[in-house]
Amino acid sequence: MNNQLRVVDDEEIKGEIYLSGVTVTIHPISVQIFNVNKTNRQSIHLKEFCLTDDRNVSCLFQIDATRSNTDNICAQITFNRRPIVNQYEISLYFINDHHKLEHIQTLHTDTAKDKKTLVFSKFADKFGPGCYHNRNIINECCVLCTKISRKDIPYIFAKKPALCLPSQITDCSLLFENNALANFVIVVEDREFRVHKEILASKSSVFLAMFDSEMKEKKENKMTIEDIEADVFHEFLRYIYTNIVNELNTHAEKLFVVADKYDLSKLRLICIDELTRSLKIENAIHTLMFADRYNTNTLKERTIEFIKWHIKSIVETEDYKRLYQTKQAYLLNEIILSVI
Repeated sequence: MNNQLRVVDDEEIKGEIYLSGVTVTIHPISVQIFNVNKTNRQSIHLKEFCLTDDRNVSCLFQIDATRSNTDNICAQITFNRRPIVNQYEISLYFINDHHKLEHIQTLHTDTAKDKKTLVFSKFADKFGPGCYHNRNIINECCVLCTKISRKDIPYIFAKKPALCLPSQITDCSLLFENNALANFVIVVEDREFRVHKEILASKSSVFLAMFDSEMKEKKENKMTIEDIEADVFHEFLRYIYTNIVNELNTHAEKLFVVADKYDLSKLRLICIDELTRSLKIENAIHTLMFADRYNTNTLKERTIEFIKWHIKSIVETEDYKRLYQTKQAYLLNEIILSVI
């Protein structure tokens, strides 16, 4: 009966449901089971669920009635590992008999005991002895709801897989779509991209220096780039003109390289965040080597933290076994130091 929601028809959270990094889950509990377990001082373990933006992080929600004093009944949520993409905020609600959310308590992961478990002590105020009544029941069930939100998100996701920075949206999307008034040509692979020097220079210090110099590209109003794929460069231009990136999960690594080359710091941060969220046991060593190669400490630290929590599985991967044969074998020392 435990159903994870991506869309919830309630005004209190409806406006936030499309934010990247929000996981809303309902937890219906039979009144009979609730009362029996509370009387017998037994815990109620509900179905484990994963965060919608990071499938590597799973959570277990439970009602703890094992304490000697039943007045101390509480709800708690335990992460299978400490979240590594900065901080999370966890809010606990219940749905009353008018089908409205009522807030119980909000906690943050930086206060979790053992960095994994958060205890909702105020749960007893609604469901402890003397507080539990019919307005807390729907169809013979206590319906609890958890909302887990990332607190460091520099952008939001639209309904389609596009990324948008609303504070920096410009009016250049029409110029990107139809190339009106373009005054420069960039050739990548077999494609020509007609662009506007002023727009590129306003976003990239590298392009600004190029267009402000006496290089032949400036005189010819044309240049060729040989170390970038055309599809990736097209998404790079889309970001410059509109602050939107499509298919970020596909191009994050290559877009980071382009953003690094042309000094787009905010696009670099976006790619770092996506690469962190995409961490898996199978790609962790590759991502660590990539982060080290391009000297991005944020991604490197997050990846080492991920490896630390999955070290037993990662040491069995082929990438880990091959690492000591590469020029970046020194990374093994950093991994070992993080574990001990």
